[in-house]
Amino acid sequence: MNYDDVRRYRLDHDWLWDAEAGSEGLVATLRLVVSDGDTERAEDAVNAWITTLRSDEHGSVGADGWNVAVVNRSLHSVTLDFTSSGRDVAKNIADAADRAYAALGDGHELDLLWMQLPLRP
Repeated sequence: MNYDDVRRYRLDHDWLWDAEAGSEGLVATLRLVVSDGDTERAEDAVNAWITTLRSDEHGSVGADGWNVAVVNRSLHSVTLDFTSSGRDVAKNIADAADRAYAALGDGHELDLLWMQLPLRP
C-alpha cells in the first residue's frame, strides 16, 4: 500500500473524539467520492469491490464494525458512506478507509475525495 499517496485517508482523531461530544454512542460517517480516471470507470471499480464485502440478512454491506452504502451515482462518480459507531469507531473507520484505498486507490488511477461528516447520535 502506498502510504504517501495523497488520495489515501488519514484518520483524524479530533473528528472522532471531539472534546464536547465525545465518541461514545455517536455514529461516524466517512464519505468517499470515487471519480473516473483516464481509463477506469468509478462505477465498475466500486461495484467490483463491493461484491467482495460481506452482506447480512438486512442487506447491509461491509466488514466487522463498519458498513458501506452507495449514496449517489452520477455519470462519472460514485459516492460511498462508511458508517461505524461504538468503542472501536476509530479502528473501524480506519479499516474501512484502508480497505477502500487498497481496492480503489492503490494501483488505480481513480480520484478519491474523503469527507468527514458531522457525528450524529
